[in-house]
Amino acid sequence: MDLTIGCLRAIAVKAEKTYNLTLIQLPKKKALPTELSLHQRNIMNQHEQLIEKFYSAFNQKDWKSMQSCYHDEIVFSDPVFTHLKGKEAKAMWHMLAVAAKDFSLIFSDMKADGTTGSCHWEAQYSFSRTGRKVLNKIDAKFEFKDGLIIKHTDYFDFWKWMQMALGTMGLLLGWSAFMRNKIKENAMAGLKKFMTENGYR
Repeated sequence: MDLTIGCLRAIAVKAEKTYNLTLIQLPKKKALPTELSLHQRNIMNQHEQLIEKFYSAFNQKDWKSMQSCYHDEIVFSDPVFTHLKGKEAKAMWHMLAVAAKDFSLIFSDMKADGTTGSCHWEAQYSFSRTGRKVLNKIDAKFEFKDGLIIKHTDYFDFWKWMQMALGTMGLLLGWSAFMRNKIKENAMAGLKKFMTENGYR
């Protein structure tokens, strides 16, 4: 006679109580994650393509294409330019692109889902104030809205950057809050001047 799973389970429980047995408990089967919909996959692919478009444009110093990847309400931050909003963030990439000398860029590890993304990128260039060679290694985080980047945060070693850009002065003073704040102030002053000269309102 065939026994159902329920009958077998009842027999096992009774045997355990009668003979004081400890039965091995098999792990419960985990529920499989719900498969992503085609729409969700398309959004992920679009966001990865957006990141690729942004850095490919930067490598070509195509600041207009870079700006087209940003939402009008974009917020950008890195150790030098902190909390730039809207046109400030867009103007910064315009400024950096036209000022870049001996510039090259590589990017990798692009990842994105429906709302967030990340990428590793490395920029090599000559720092305009000193002419010194810089290789900056950066990890970027993104948030997306309406198919565009609405938040972009870059992380890199500020002290290491200062050593490459400023030499001995950066090595000796790069750790100090005074020196770091001075670099930030000069960068913001340069950005505001650039925006005025290039018609950003």
